[in-house]
Amino acid sequence: MNRKEIVGSTIGGTYSSGVLIKLKGISHEKIEVGYSLIAKGKTCNYLMIVNDVIAGSSETAEALDLSRKPTSAKDLLSGSLLTSRVNCIPIASNTAAGPEDALTIPDYLSECSLLSREEAETFYGCCDLQEKYPLGTIKPTDFIIPIDVEILVQNSFGIFGKSGTGKSVLGNLIAAYLVTYSNHIRLEKKDNIPPTLLIFDMHSEYGLKLRTPSQKTLASGVAQIFPEEFTVYCLDPSLVEQIEKEFRRGALAKELKVKKENIEVEDIVVLSELLKIPGAASLNLQAVRSRLEKLAGTWFEALLNFESFEPKTLRELDFEQQVVTSLKAFSRRLSPFKNFPQLSEAEDTCQQLIKDL
Repeated sequence: MNRKEIVGSTIGGTYSSGVLIKLKGISHEKIEVGYSLIAKGKTCNYLMIVNDVIAGSSETAEALDLSRKPTSAKDLLSGSLLTSRVNCIPIASNTAAGPEDALTIPDYLSECSLLSREEAETFYGCCDLQEKYPLGTIKPTDFIIPIDVEILVQNSFGIFGKSGTGKSVLGNLIAAYLVTYSNHIRLEKKDNIPPTLLIFDMHSEYGLKLRTPSQKTLASGVAQIFPEEFTVYCLDPSLVEQIEKEFRRGALAKELKVKKENIEVEDIVVLSELLKIPGAASLNLQAVRSRLEKLAGTWFEALLNFESFEPKTLRELDFEQQVVTSLKAFSRRLSPFKNFPQLSEAEDTCQQLIKDL
């Protein structure tokens, strides 16, 4: 199939739901979802992605029962009674100023063709392994699409998709490129600030192994490939041991610990909704903090064990009965924290994590 040939023209659509293209001289079987098309509008070219393939027929075609007609009759009638269309999402336009986000759709009857390598390069640029790194090919070409890491780190970004579609694989790849880009900045002594990554690794797919949905090992996580660049903090002590066995060099994994004396009232206020604690009660903690500190080593330790203190001791520190009742209820809400191994008397790897960021 000649990728420069015209495969159809725009016949309608909307910016929100996509552009409708009627195919011409080509079967819809040859156009796949995910293919990139170029629409030549009146003012610029549009890069579009096929998101639906539509085989339509009129009531007349159904009444004629074309399946019983000769092939010549089918070919004659198919263009008018049987239609092949695709729906495309416009993602970029190429103006005199260069490629930019598409903010409108091509005009009626704009000619459309399959994306060529030259057009892909115009819209995406080329890999230089310094700021632009290979991400994968784009249908229907074998052109390798680069991701511009320098632009990527200028704003927040996210990776979305259904389970099993490759989010973790893509995330590991981008994380590796961010590390490589940071090293490039340092070597070139550029003014750019090297990016810092904080990855919430729910399934140990960055710190340990990438796995398929069936839990077969696919590849090493980015932290194993660049162990000198990553420190892995784990809530599970057994996972720390497992990662230590896998690492061959660089920093080892650490168990995430929070020192009790570093917990602030504001931290509890943030968690008040989750702990089902009234917001006013959380804010009142600040008023009694100094008195709580006289009961134990830290105000948080005193609050956790508030029910164990003698009434006489509480009266000596001017705790009113209403306040005592409120703090006891507060203490019961916080009782799960007593069993959290992440709370420590001395060690505080959480502060180290914040410092690294």
